[in-house]
Amino acid sequence: MKKQMRPIDVLAVALGSIIGWGCFVMPGNSFLPAAGPIGTFIGLFLAAIMAYIIAQSYSFLIRKYPVEGGEFEYVTQAFGKKHAFICGWFLVLAYISFIPLNGTAIGLITRYLLPGTILQKTLLWNIGGFDVYLGEIILTMLIVVIFMFINIKAVKVAFMSQTFLAIAQTAIIIIFPIVIIATGHANFSYMHPLMTGSKGESVLSGIAVILSMAPWAFVGFDVIPQVCEEYDFDQSKARTLMISTIAAAWIMYSCSTITTAIVQQEGFASWSDFLNSNPFWATGAAVEKALGKPGLYILGFAMACAVLSAINGFFIASARLIAAMAKRKALPSVFAKRNEGDGAPVAAVLFVGVIALFAPWFGRSALAWIVDMTSLGTSVVFLYVCLAAMKFAKSEGNDKVRKWGIAGAVCSIIFIALMVIPGSAAALYKQAWIMLAIWIVLGIIFWSVKRKDYLGN
Repeated sequence: MKKQMRPIDVLAVALGSIIGWGCFVMPGNSFLPAAGPIGTFIGLFLAAIMAYIIAQSYSFLIRKYPVEGGEFEYVTQAFGKKHAFICGWFLVLAYISFIPLNGTAIGLITRYLLPGTILQKTLLWNIGGFDVYLGEIILTMLIVVIFMFINIKAVKVAFMSQTFLAIAQTAIIIIFPIVIIATGHANFSYMHPLMTGSKGESVLSGIAVILSMAPWAFVGFDVIPQVCEEYDFDQSKARTLMISTIAAAWIMYSCSTITTAIVQQEGFASWSDFLNSNPFWATGAAVEKALGKPGLYILGFAMACAVLSAINGFFIASARLIAAMAKRKALPSVFAKRNEGDGAPVAAVLFVGVIALFAPWFGRSALAWIVDMTSLGTSVVFLYVCLAAMKFAKSEGNDKVRKWGIAGAVCSIIFIALMVIPGSAAALYKQAWIMLAIWIVLGIIFWSVKRKDYLGN
């Protein structure tokens, strides 16, 4: 790969991957209903700390194995090809699924900002309570095609556009609560209750729900290893970039949640009362109430930047992961094909693009089930990485990294437990388990086909 990525480019890819549609939608849909403003703040802070702990193992392994493929390569070296296949299989789905999920978010923006347009004229079907419109699918597919072309023909442009999008969305998200408070549109009494429990349970259950979202909310800092062969700087800076990404993501999620909770809506005594009325976009309603249509359109622009940067970021990460797996024959060797100029993984980008073009036809609900399932898969990947760091550190007598690996493994196990223990407030829904079972069966089938070639390589 051509070494052309500056630190700001890598930071933009990671931050753009973390902050997608969720930062604008989840405060009203999930964060506040689960834990309230302060509960969300605490839960996200604890999640960020746990992500920071896990990132220590990543930073150690990046320096040890500065090659494309990241987690797949680490697990290959530590535990062999069978475990690496499991790790890569879950990670590929996690990266790819975020592309169409963010792509369909463009339709949500237009539904609120431009209701009744041609995009919502032709209703195809309803899946899981979500209406699927032909116009929105065409728009999503067009966006996917554009980024697919950029990642094949203009890799440098992909990095430059990612940097612009990440800077724009970050600045707007952080500035909004400051402007709302400074202009006197904030009502802090409206923020009560400050903490709530999930589904009427204890306050701790609400924080636990927010904590369980960490593998989903903070997935993105781990794309930094996927592009390490393209760094135009020393690998030692990767740790600082990962920590900066995690901290920035926590601040942005918190700012978006505060924005949603401090603007009083007419006729409602609190954010809780307002959310009980099932608003289409709570954050958008808060900004529009405080800053009018101009503020709403600026928020829509920020969300568009976030969505596009997430699509681009996961295009970059997933294509490089697939190419690395193909290089080791865990996937068909055609996916390892590169451009002669900048080394872009052409076949891998095309493969990711085709899946991303097909997925929107199933609607956001089905895509959300897949993403929920991948939170569990991502937690398993985190566990593998921490165990790999612990193993290598122990053999090298590096007690500091070994302890970080142990702590990271414990964090990963906590994430897994929150999602799999029956009765847990954060337990996966039935649909997510069905998606997980399907993906495991597909993995077994694919393994049986590639096993001989892969293990013999």
